[in-house]
Amino acid sequence: MSGPKRSVRGSVRRLGFAALTLAISMSASAQTPRGPNSAPEKLPSPPVVEIRAPIGPRPEFYVPWSANAPGLSSKPMLKRGGMPKYPEASVKAKEVGLTTLELCITADGTPTDIRLLNSSGFARLDEALLAWIPTASYAPAMFQGTPLAICGYRLTYEWRINADR
Repeated sequence: MSGPKRSVRGSVRRLGFAALTLAISMSASAQTPRGPNSAPEKLPSPPVVEIRAPIGPRPEFYVPWSANAPGLSSKPMLKRGGMPKYPEASVKAKEVGLTTLELCITADGTPTDIRLLNSSGFARLDEALLAWIPTASYAPAMFQGTPLAICGYRLTYEWRINADR
């Protein structure tokens, strides 16, 4: 009985060693220049955005958001708050993109537990949306006619410079 166990263990060890060797060789080849005078290929790095702690507390009772939950009669809708102000410096620099937030909306329509999920690639635009969202008010999600606090709601805002600006 000890024979098969040893062979399995040995195979696992050999497999682990082979995987480690492959990873090291791939890493070394990625750093090796392709020609005598060429530098290693440099991939563009993603924009660095500081992800902060969520804004506002999570409601004590909430339901995870699902647009097609049974009994859900309406989804959250923006009631007041206008739209976020496009930062002038971003307009001048022609910064555009999509910013996605994940948040909770309480039963009274207040956005809370706001988190930056995906950056537009421009910190100014992300900061403008994060500053605007707490000032907005929503009609809450409704479950069979009753307001319902939800979390995990995703809001994607497209930053687009209009031709009339």
